[in-house]
Amino acid sequence: MCWKDKLSPQRHVSFLNLVSFRPGVAWSTLCLPRKFGWCWSWLNIANQSLALYLVYLQRLLRPPSGSDFVTAWLVYAFQVYTGHKSVLPWLLFPDKYKCRVSTVPVLNHLCKLMLKLPKLLPAPEWSPRWYLDLPLCCILSPVSSGSNSLRPSSIAPRYLLSDISTWQPDLGIVDCVTSRNNLPRTLRRVDLAVRPGWNCPASLHFDAVIESSLVLSHDKYYNMPEAAVATWWMPDCSHWTISNSSCSSVSVARLSLGALRRYWHPARDIITCRMGPPLLLPVYLRLRPPSWRLFWSLPLPAKAFKPWWRLLHDRIAHRSWCHRITQDKVPSPVCALCGVDTKDLYHFVVGYSLKAEFWRGIVFLLSLRDLLPSSPSIWCAQTSFCTQEMIELDEEVLVALGAAFTTLWKYHWRCAIDSEPWMFPVAMNMFRQDRSLLYYSFSSLSSASVQVGTLALP
Repeated sequence: MCWKDKLSPQRHVSFLNLVSFRPGVAWSTLCLPRKFGWCWSWLNIANQSLALYLVYLQRLLRPPSGSDFVTAWLVYAFQVYTGHKSVLPWLLFPDKYKCRVSTVPVLNHLCKLMLKLPKLLPAPEWSPRWYLDLPLCCILSPVSSGSNSLRPSSIAPRYLLSDISTWQPDLGIVDCVTSRNNLPRTLRRVDLAVRPGWNCPASLHFDAVIESSLVLSHDKYYNMPEAAVATWWMPDCSHWTISNSSCSSVSVARLSLGALRRYWHPARDIITCRMGPPLLLPVYLRLRPPSWRLFWSLPLPAKAFKPWWRLLHDRIAHRSWCHRITQDKVPSPVCALCGVDTKDLYHFVVGYSLKAEFWRGIVFLLSLRDLLPSSPSIWCAQTSFCTQEMIELDEEVLVALGAAFTTLWKYHWRCAIDSEPWMFPVAMNMFRQDRSLLYYSFSSLSSASVQVGTLALP
């Protein structure tokens, strides 16, 4: 069964009205929250299938529970398929284990999930003992890019920090200076590369946080503070967070599915940042969330929302768009009704002289001349729900403008498809007769807001 067939009848009709014809609506737009312009919060199935595995990751980050047998199984499966005792290297470097866990569906999905999260970094508060389980190829880097020393990528992942160091429980330190015997050739080269000698400086170094917790010289052997003892299989990862707004973040261990999906949304950086003049916003994000909530609360039927919603998203097939997409079928961007000007979105709504006359008639009919005196002011009201003086419009005014634009929409396509000339009296009669577009008739608006006067039809 198609996913569209599972929609309720009301949502199915609205879906067909909004996205059933070109210009198409991007899937990322359909997955926007309602307050950013879409009528429902659709789910990206691919992201949702990964997000559902978040619960397993969060269980790994929490202390073990006697009733939680799934986490123990995940740890055991990781140990079997990778040969590593600790799962911490997997969380720190999931890309290194992607191939090894690809044959186990749960581990494979968990690995994909971690690859789409911010990278987990070692914390200074961690006990140095946690670093003993980390692969050397992941925590070492060359001192200089032009060095001819051992490349960390050539070190096999099975070699861990514990192979060249020792945990000293009496001192609570990770000892990297005591000589180790019978080391393989690769580990001997690593051991010489990380510890500077009398005449040769170190050619490999650890990450700064890790290096500060290791004893790499005899001078620090007895001066290194005693580290805390690890108490369970994972260190504290409360610093592993994702941003959910421009000024706050949430820990991965307490992350909700909705916050995770918003984090993955392509427009997340724009949605969560502070709006400023240098920012180039998509059309649908130029309205504030309160304006979108007002839009969806207007007492208009679904067929009246369709043209207005497409206008706010710049998803109207005006002549310029059609010419840009299919030049063989639409050889010219010039308006088919006037035959003079290039037809863009503004020309589609109010730029055409006869449509401007239609809007002047609507404004006169509804006694809105003081509020909307010109075509630019009508355009501003249609696209930002306020006047050019940034005065927010009342609900009654927006309902009237929505009804008028719906009439303009229907009559425009009637003229374009049937090759009829635009007739001002016909358009005004359509506006008067099409009272079914509103949940209440225009006569009920005779006692309208103080902002506009009467709003009553004669």
